[in-house]
Amino acid sequence: MATISFRQACVAVAVDGHPEPKSLLQDVTLELTEQRIGVIGANGSGKSTLLRLINGLVQPSSGNVSVDGADTVRAVRAVRRQVGFVFTDPLSQLVMPTGREDVELSLRRPVRNGPERRRQAEAALERLGLLSLADQSIYELSGGERQLMALAAVLAVNPSVLVLDEPSTLLDLRNRELLRRTLSGLDQQIVMSTHDLDLALEMDRVLVVEAGRVVFDGGPAGGRRRVPGAGHQRPGRTMRGHGFLLANYVPGNSVIHRTPLACKFLLVVGCGLVSFLVVDWLVSALVLAALGALFLLTGAGPRRLVSAVRPVGLVLAVIGLFQWWQLGAPAAARIVLN
Repeated sequence: MATISFRQACVAVAVDGHPEPKSLLQDVTLELTEQRIGVIGANGSGKSTLLRLINGLVQPSSGNVSVDGADTVRAVRAVRRQVGFVFTDPLSQLVMPTGREDVELSLRRPVRNGPERRRQAEAALERLGLLSLADQSIYELSGGERQLMALAAVLAVNPSVLVLDEPSTLLDLRNRELLRRTLSGLDQQIVMSTHDLDLALEMDRVLVVEAGRVVFDGGPAGGRRRVPGAGHQRPGRTMRGHGFLLANYVPGNSVIHRTPLACKFLLVVGCGLVSFLVVDWLVSALVLAALGALFLLTGAGPRRLVSAVRPVGLVLAVIGLFQWWQLGAPAAARIVLN
């Protein structure tokens, strides 16, 4: 395994309108030698900055970072030949129309011969089971397939260290499991940030980052306990706080995902209003429940669901008052007069 060393590494950036720079990472001193290293923490805690220091995407403001003795500032080319980086969003990394072209682009510098470059690209795609998707547009691939395609482009140049910045964040449960199985079969040393605490439990070592500082460095179980609220986390749930989404269990190419959200919303609202006017409150309640289920299946969190149902409830309330005035008010008047 490679030795990744941080020596009092700090990162600070200038902020417009503020005389003092903003500190993103403070006094990090680490030596990472394990094969599987997880980095967890809240959004904005400094996880991505820590990872980007490893291959020179971010330079330390003070201190230094090195990989097997190669400084990430003075020897950045040598470091990047050894360290591959996979971003959260694969579309920010896949720049060519198809996966085959993207993998070949990664090999353009180390492999000058065209036919040999094509052969190695196909071998890299075959290793991850992607050869059948090699000539499809990257926009026709699922989220998991895109993430694996970006991974294949990085692995094609055979780095000894693989750094992944929240690779499962944009994936549903099925594709997250596919990515997990793929990563578990790799020989490379892996440093990965994640919000998925179940995935973090599979690491050999876990770092917890808070407010730009590494506040925990140890085993995965201890790291999980160090995260606020993690002890109450359900299996398969992430720490991003967006709620449990049924979309995780629905295939990404199903009709529930392909149908535009606005069409689903208008369809269910229309059915709810018609059922209320023609039938009764019970049917309307069932239709509103269907609306909630559709929003959750689509991946909308509870806040978005409440925001969507609120105007519908207002409309139903107005219609209910109108019906009461038409039907209930005369009956009430008769009772009073009698």
